[in-house]
Amino acid sequence: MQESFGVTIDVDHGGRWTSLVDPAGRQWLWDRPDPARDLVTPDDPFVDVGGLEECFPTIGGSPDHGALWTRPWQRLISAEAQIDSVAWESTRLGRHVTAGPEGIVVNYELNGPPGLRFIWAAHALLELAVGARFEAAPGRARAWPGHREPHETMWPEPLGIDYAELGPDDGSAMFVLLPDHRELTVRDGEDSLRFAIDAPGQPAAIGLWRNLGGYPWDGSPTYRNIGVEPMLGHVFDLAAAGPGDAAVIADSGVVQWSVRIDSGDRAAEM
Repeated sequence: MQESFGVTIDVDHGGRWTSLVDPAGRQWLWDRPDPARDLVTPDDPFVDVGGLEECFPTIGGSPDHGALWTRPWQRLISAEAQIDSVAWESTRLGRHVTAGPEGIVVNYELNGPPGLRFIWAAHALLELAVGARFEAAPGRARAWPGHREPHETMWPEPLGIDYAELGPDDGSAMFVLLPDHRELTVRDGEDSLRFAIDAPGQPAAIGLWRNLGGYPWDGSPTYRNIGVEPMLGHVFDLAAAGPGDAAVIADSGVVQWSVRIDSGDRAAEM
């Protein structure tokens, strides 16, 4: 076993996390190699290769998965910190990742014009077995079956589906958003991984993408992947955001938030 959580980031290709390993040595991120990813240019169709993607200023819609995954990030290393950042139009997103024995903390800072509305997500695609579970308290949910119009429903059985337990592939794929939740734990056998977001003054949430062989939508060969997404915003498409559904850059021109990833109840035992 290793002594700490570990993260590997590809700054040249969208700032994507390519590895997230816990102290027990488990690799949590799902991976789907595709050489087309290394050749993309801004506004190209999304190439799904797994890992953790930074989605901004939207998750779905246009551009799909946002505008940052096609752009190289810059890395600034100083005596105090290592910071990755990327510019898009009038904004710059910075990210400081710290990994240690008790978990990973990611501090974000977005600079841009005051009043700009946006959606953001840390879109983490996980390798999980049949029978793995999402653990979160009951509450409101929004569900987008087939990425169509949203349905207001309830967790843990949105639209009458037992969404919390991951069954075998059944040809389904659906995004569910938990607007009242700021953390969620994934439990897979004896392993667990907890995601938590802290975003004062912003509409934070946890998004869940459960693809059991129902995606892509375009008829190309489908596959299985599971996403857990700490989010800013209460929809996945910025173009569909109503009042209060999107995050907003403050009058200062700065928004700050943080994400923590740890082993949940196991973290207390360390």
